[in-house]
Amino acid sequence: MGAPLTKPVTEKVAQLFADDDRTEVMELLAAYGEQSHEREPERVRLAILKLSGGDEAEVRRLVEAARQDYRDVLWWADEA
Repeated sequence: MGAPLTKPVTEKVAQLFADDDRTEVMELLAAYGEQSHEREPERVRLAILKLSGGDEAEVRRLVEAARQDYRDVLWWADEA
């Protein structure tokens, strides 16, 4: 497993998602950072949450995008 979820990440999940969705969202976020090319896990996870708008399907899509090239997600979040 990649880097554990940090307090800022778990707090943001709690702000954006209902209790029923939090476990799934945290599992999706935890999946990012498992591979050596998946860099800056906390920064990328926070960017994913920022872009998700509280939509679990969007978290899933953004995690997959980050696994391809995490810089895209960081750039999108900077532009948002």
